[in-house]
Amino acid sequence: MKTWLAEQLSKRYNMANGYVQNRQQPRPEVLFEIARIVGVKPQDLLKDKK
Repeated sequence: MKTWLAEQLSKRYNMANGYVQNRQQPRPEVLFEIARIVGVKPQDLLKDKK
C-alpha cells in the first residue's frame, strides 16, 4: 500500500510511509490528492483529537 501510494503521489516511499504511519502531515493539497486516490472524503483522513 505504501509503495503504491508513493507511486500514485509521485513521492518517495519514505514520505508516503510517514503519512500512513501518521509521523508526517501532508500539505492540504496532498491530503486532497490522497483522498481522491483512495476514494474517500478528505475529512475521513483526519484524525479526531477527542
